[in-house]
Amino acid sequence: MRKIQILFFFTALIFIHLGFKWFYSNLLTQNSLVRLKSESFKSKNQSHPIWIFGDSHPMLGLDPAYLPGSFNFATTSENYFLNFIKLKNLLDKNSPPEILILPAELHSFSKQGKALILGHELDDLFWSQEINWKFINEDSLSPEFKRWWISAWYFPYAGQFYRISSLWKKAPYNIDSHGFTGIQNRFSDLPGKEQKVQIEERLSSHFGNYEEVDNFQIDYLRKIKSLCKRKAIEIVFIEFPVNKDYLIGCQRKKNLVRVDSVIKSETKDFMVLHYREVFKNQTELFSDPDHLNTKGAELISRKVDSVLMEIRKKPALTH
Repeated sequence: MRKIQILFFFTALIFIHLGFKWFYSNLLTQNSLVRLKSESFKSKNQSHPIWIFGDSHPMLGLDPAYLPGSFNFATTSENYFLNFIKLKNLLDKNSPPEILILPAELHSFSKQGKALILGHELDDLFWSQEINWKFINEDSLSPEFKRWWISAWYFPYAGQFYRISSLWKKAPYNIDSHGFTGIQNRFSDLPGKEQKVQIEERLSSHFGNYEEVDNFQIDYLRKIKSLCKRKAIEIVFIEFPVNKDYLIGCQRKKNLVRVDSVIKSETKDFMVLHYREVFKNQTELFSDPDHLNTKGAELISRKVDSVLMEIRKKPALTH
């Protein structure tokens, strides 16, 4: 009798675990941007000579409708480490693009990127499939990555039930067929006081609790550069536009001078489009202090396209 009770108990635990995992995979994270974009790209038979990688800045700031031949893979909080993982895996299954667009931002090298992964703030199920155990060992990642992977792979739902509220919320972004997720809101429509609050919140989010430069991110940016060199992929870095008051807030932070020096050092052999201040006085082109809205994305995408036309090897594909 005792053995039957123990067997029943463990069987019940297994079914509960599988149920939670299914619930997380199919309901709690059904609007996962990184998964939706991956599935959209896989469903296409069309090649894309331009791949757009990075975090929310290129995600919201580059519209493939005005960048013919491009696909926007960028998702929120996607740092150079995750960019390398995604690029490596995509190149294993697809022909390389001609051009890879990457952000070169003041927060691109922050320790926040690593903390978000290990803190289970991203889509654990997706990234634990992309970052396999073999890679963790071959790249000699720290033991904390092994602990993260075990938790993310076997128990992706652990600590994630705050996402339950998302079941009743409208998805914040709409993804088009080429990966673009735009926001139409205008930062200029907010009262001045609320603008200031958002600026402080964004500055605190990026720079308040983390060291500005993480050698971990520098190492993986270098791996991206090395991989692209082997595959004959041209890298183009972009400093994305930010609002004037947000920029002033950044300039007040003395440690960010070091970040700029790192950006210059790591991008010195590549094309860098310096657009950080290009719309600084045009608040109506932003959805918040440091993200473009759809109109701003259109204008910056047209600028990028005019530059890339000069370095493309082949005529860009049209949509």
